[in-house]
Amino acid sequence: MATDRQLVGWLTGRHPDSALAELLRRHGAVVYRTALRVTGNRHAAEDVSQAVFLLLVRKSKKLSRTRSLGKLLERLASAAVRDWLRSSGASRATADSAPEQVELTPSQVAAITAAAFGEARTSVQVLADDLEARLRRAAMLRLVLLAAAAVAIAILAALLLLAHLD
Repeated sequence: MATDRQLVGWLTGRHPDSALAELLRRHGAVVYRTALRVTGNRHAAEDVSQAVFLLLVRKSKKLSRTRSLGKLLERLASAAVRDWLRSSGASRATADSAPEQVELTPSQVAAITAAAFGEARTSVQVLADDLEARLRRAAMLRLVLLAAAAVAIAILAALLLLAHLD
């Protein structure tokens, strides 16, 4: 499994989509919760979270030596929320307007979209694997029960045969 530092390095390499998807899986919830805790608004928290990860992608070359990406992302989220609160003129209690739109290049939009699809594909695969394992266990249990029933029938037949011979 790749470290956070390796994943940040990969954001500028050949596999930015899978690197971003893994970073989102590992740290997306913390960033979102930080933003939600301050804004009190889930739409604003989603927007701030996206802005934080966009910033991470844009500054990934400078951040490749970061020791604790989780703490850095938490700080970036806090700063992004403060910026959002200042720019929107909102307070925690009235934070219901969205932050300003962030201009994205087509490649950034493609990377974020691919990362989201990659994360969804991974989740579906995990669920399918779990379902397949459950179905295999159920099939094995059924075979064991059928074998036990066959043994029981054979024993009954033998007992009936013995009773009939007596």
